[in-house]
Formats: sequence, structure tokens, C-alpha cells
Amino acid sequence: MVQAASLEVSGDVSNKDRREIERTMQDKVLEIETYPEIIFDSSAARVSPSGPGQYRVEMVGQLTLHGLTREQVVSGRVTVGPDRLRASGEFSLRQTDYGIELVSVAGGVLKVKDELKFSFDVLASSVRAEDSAAA
Repeated sequence: MVQAASLEVSGDVSNKDRREIERTMQDKVLEIETYPEIIFDSSAARVSPSGPGQYRVEMVGQLTLHGLTREQVVSGRVTVGPDRLRASGEFSLRQTDYGIELVSVAGGVLKVKDELKFSFDVLASSVRAEDSAAA
């Protein structure tokens, strides 16, 4: 689950335009007051080793966004170390598949594409008992 309000715009955009795009994304596109959560419920995963402690992962599941649920494939990479796990990847979706109307910002100069690309990078680390006792 992801809080819709936590999504950020990336890419080559001025800070002023980025703020306007993110405000429009939250208020008019995602309607975060009505649909605050984005949920991915995986039903299957294919994992294949790609090196020592490294794996390619393809997850298939149901993505709930803007009140609609559709099947979605998410591809990623997982690296496992002695004290941490890192998962990163990306996926694309079309806004219109989720009942989202396309909008423009910056006085119509910037138009949002129907197909959006999402990326993620998650790092999980363990805390040993002796590490937490020292803190």
C-alpha cells in the first residue's frame, strides 16, 4: 500500500512547475481526499537468480488506483545482503484504464501523458539486538 499523497514528480521540470504538477496530480488526478491509498495485491511472482545475492522478480497482481482495480505486472530487481534487502523496479500504466481524466498544467503548456511510468527503490535493513542496545 502507498499513500497517494506521497507520490512525487521526477524528471527535468522546474521547481515551480513541479509544485503545480504535484498539486494538480493530488487534487484533480488522483483525488487523494477520496482515494488516499494505492494498493497492489500480488497473486503470483516469478523469481530468477541474476547473480550472487541478486534476483530478477516479476510480480502479477491487482492494482487498486482511483477506486478501480486492474491486473498489473511489476518488474524489479532484488539484492539480498547480510543485513539488508534492496528492491527496485518500475512499471507503466495508462491513467484512462483507471478512470482518470487527462489534465494539463502551467496554463495548458504541460500536458500529462496517458501512459505514466512509475519507479521504486526500497531498502530494508535489520537492526541487531546489540546495535539497538548501544543506541
